[in-house]
Amino acid sequence: MDLNAYTQDLHTNSDKLIHLLASIDENKLIEKQGEQWSILDIAEHIYLSDKTFIRVISQTVEKHHDSEELKGSHKIQRLLVDMRERKAAAPKFLEPKGTFSSVIDFESAFKQQRDSLLEKLQNGSISDFTAIIAHPFLGDLTITDWLYVILHHTSRHIEQIKDRLKEFN
Repeated sequence: MDLNAYTQDLHTNSDKLIHLLASIDENKLIEKQGEQWSILDIAEHIYLSDKTFIRVISQTVEKHHDSEELKGSHKIQRLLVDMRERKAAAPKFLEPKGTFSSVIDFESAFKQQRDSLLEKLQNGSISDFTAIIAHPFLGDLTITDWLYVILHHTSRHIEQIKDRLKEFN
């Protein structure tokens, strides 16, 4: 895996989310429509998911693939972003709990968590990119594929937030 390219992609991905959230009126951030999550709830879901993904890819794994990718970035993007009309209910532990009261609270925790991921990649504590860990909806993924999931899961929800903003207008 090209760690420099991934680092740049992760920064770009993080910045897109943070800039989008910062551009939204505070009332719209917390507004709920029916049973739908608020935009700040969606941000918290991204944070909780990243936390889980990082924990998953930090574990020691016995099963390996002969290459770093089983699915690859493009297929994961297609499944998570391009085909986002396909939905699955988030597990309870990934549902928002109202942890963040503002974008500033979210941004601080989110950046810290993403920096922690980059530190683990740079210091080698996440380095076994051919290790295979099953995803509940996508099936077997290598660590490299899981890293792409982090990017594309966020992109999926960035697009969801943009769609939500169109609904407000």
